[in-house]
Amino acid sequence: MIKLILGYLKGRARACAILAPLMMILEVVMDLQQPILMSRIIDSGVAKGDLAYVLSTGLVMLAMAALGLVGGASCSLLAAEAAVPMAGAMRQGLFEKVQGLSFADLDALGTSSLITRLTNDVIQMQGMVLMMLRIMVRTPITLVGSIVMAVIISPKLSFVFCLSLPLAVLGIAWVLAKSVPVFGLVQGSVGRVNGMRRENLLGARVIKAVTIEGRQAERFELAIGDLTQRRIRAQSLTFLLLPAVTFALNASVLAVLLFGR
Repeated sequence: MIKLILGYLKGRARACAILAPLMMILEVVMDLQQPILMSRIIDSGVAKGDLAYVLSTGLVMLAMAALGLVGGASCSLLAAEAAVPMAGAMRQGLFEKVQGLSFADLDALGTSSLITRLTNDVIQMQGMVLMMLRIMVRTPITLVGSIVMAVIISPKLSFVFCLSLPLAVLGIAWVLAKSVPVFGLVQGSVGRVNGMRRENLLGARVIKAVTIEGRQAERFELAIGDLTQRRIRAQSLTFLLLPAVTFALNASVLAVLLFGR
């Protein structure tokens, strides 16, 4: 899969795909410096009544936050510059491939399926590349960096991560295991809706001639209703990710407050 995607990242798009993770690393590094600087303000500034140290360290924090903002914004821009041309090249490649298929292959794949692959599936691939260049780069770096920073700031309380991380990972794994099959059903429903849409457009004259507009409308409403229900079910499962992660984070905060007194 990665090799296939890289084949469509060419020229400027490939350069942007390389630079985007570097900008995300810059943002994560700047974010990870904030807790250390804040602890220094409290321990060396507030505790000792050194206002000058508090102000100088606060300015450093603002500068790092601004630099992190630049890195995050640059990552988003570069990721889009990489993903959009990639999707265009992929759609062009798929179109050329479809033109070379035999009639038997076209009948086996189905017109509605090919339309879905050329439109919705390519958009999904574009969104996946955007996530890979942003979230999938940020998450592991933030995870490792947070653990390192926690150990540096307070080795005693760093064991909290050993308790909260398994909870978060188990919650995410459960949601993914339940939602991935449902998203597969959603893709099938999208293909059926596209197929019916094509039939209604190409056969508009025949439908009017035999006066079956009502029946076609009912069929389309049923297909749309099925797609809607499956999308709601899939999104409902993914919405469980935030509560699961939030629960793990709040449990970590409670543990820190309990053992850090």
